[in-house]
Amino acid sequence: MIEIQRNDIKIRDIEKLLVGNPIDAIFESLTKIWDTNTSKNYYYTKGEKLSSKFEQQIYKIFPEVYDVIIHNSARNSKIKDILNKDRFCLIIMDGMSLRETNLIINDLKRFGEVEYSYAYSAIPSETEFFTRKNFGALSPSHIKTNGKYVFFHMKRVNEIEDISTAADKLVIWSIYPDQMFEEFKVGFETKDLNRVGEETRNILLKILSRLTNHNEITITSDHGYFVDTFSWKGLSDFPSGDRYSHKVPEYLKKYCKYAGEYWVLVGRYNTIKRGKYMHVRHGGLSFLETIVPFIKIKRSEGE
Repeated sequence: MIEIQRNDIKIRDIEKLLVGNPIDAIFESLTKIWDTNTSKNYYYTKGEKLSSKFEQQIYKIFPEVYDVIIHNSARNSKIKDILNKDRFCLIIMDGMSLRETNLIINDLKRFGEVEYSYAYSAIPSETEFFTRKNFGALSPSHIKTNGKYVFFHMKRVNEIEDISTAADKLVIWSIYPDQMFEEFKVGFETKDLNRVGEETRNILLKILSRLTNHNEITITSDHGYFVDTFSWKGLSDFPSGDRYSHKVPEYLKKYCKYAGEYWVLVGRYNTIKRGKYMHVRHGGLSFLETIVPFIKIKRSEGE
């Protein structure tokens, strides 16, 4: 659907947006943008620039795509379908986006046959809304082991060795990479995310190396994230430090979509904050916040 020319991007096949599910075409384009052939030193910088341009073009020619995301997100049942299986292993990497997945996907093939597709965050794209929808809990800290599955909340990398490999029904929640975003306040540059990609890769590979008893493993995320770089417009009067709010002034609604109980900023429209604040945020309705990786790894019996 797209053609990438150095630092520019052009949409060549609009029909893919109009026939079938347009998010298939969006996902295909995003994975092309974040292809790992991009120079490692400029991976995030170039990827963010192209992603912003791509989303802005889609927004201009087919703004209804955000309504499709809201509709599909509400109907998305992939997590609950897994939790209803007789045997499963589900890994949720908090805050992992398609950016990190494209850096990791080839490494996952050492563990078995890999199927890479996508799912949706719960909108607004914050952890709280995901855990409420899929686990009936306010946060990962409130999810408990029960008769349906064993739950492991991984808060430190050295806890990987404590993961039970004997459970037939296992949910692992890693606070990474989301936890790493906390440090991005003063002097942040987009290239600083390179370390996030590398650390996410290392952590996920360590978890998978630990899991030897499951022939099928699913890896996904609760939401992606928004980076201030290459914003379309800063909105100083948006009534929330997040990218969503219960109420917004009438003149700001053209930058939002109403999803459930909240007005959610679309695309790369941004709030303006002052002082020390994180440059990596959640809660909005951008492609990279709401379209999240969904990966299945299948091992052959006996491996």
